[in-house]
Amino acid sequence: MFSRILVFFPPSSFSLVVGASSSNSHADARNSSDLAFKLFRERIFSDLIVRKLQKGILTWVTWERNERYALLIDRSIHTSSPHPSTRQVHIYRSFLKALVSHLVTHNIYDSIFERYFVEQTRAYFLAESRRKVEVENVRAQEFLTHCKERAIWEEGRARDVMLDGTVALVKDTSVRALFEGRLEWMAREGGS
Repeated sequence: MFSRILVFFPPSSFSLVVGASSSNSHADARNSSDLAFKLFRERIFSDLIVRKLQKGILTWVTWERNERYALLIDRSIHTSSPHPSTRQVHIYRSFLKALVSHLVTHNIYDSIFERYFVEQTRAYFLAESRRKVEVENVRAQEFLTHCKERAIWEEGRARDVMLDGTVALVKDTSVRALFEGRLEWMAREGGS
């Protein structure tokens, strides 16, 4: 029986020597497996790969947010009101579900996906809030309706793709970002 197992992780220049004794082989095998899994995760999810994943996530969610909104605006121009059940879903949404599953398996969902997604959600809806109020000059009631619709859409998207614990966080982040700095304006406009 081999007293040592030498494991190489090409193309890197390091190697790892893992001891395996006959008396504690189950514990050593589990430790070896854990260590190999950790090293695999570190190699697969390098900074370059993480940046590409995050860029893809941002591209996906921005497309869905913009296309769905544009579709509803287009429908509202051609009909009396937007059709709330219209869902414009990106063709790769199913891959996002698989990505979430893999990230959970590798115990990096929070650090690579959730935190980034919430940060980008906040940035997106802060910009949308500014655009709606300061550029498009919407009325407070119209803005409130818009915010309710957006919160429902965000919650639905999160429910379709993300872990249950992320759903409320995404919805809350979108609502807070939309209303940030707008409550006084809404109260003033509502009172006049």
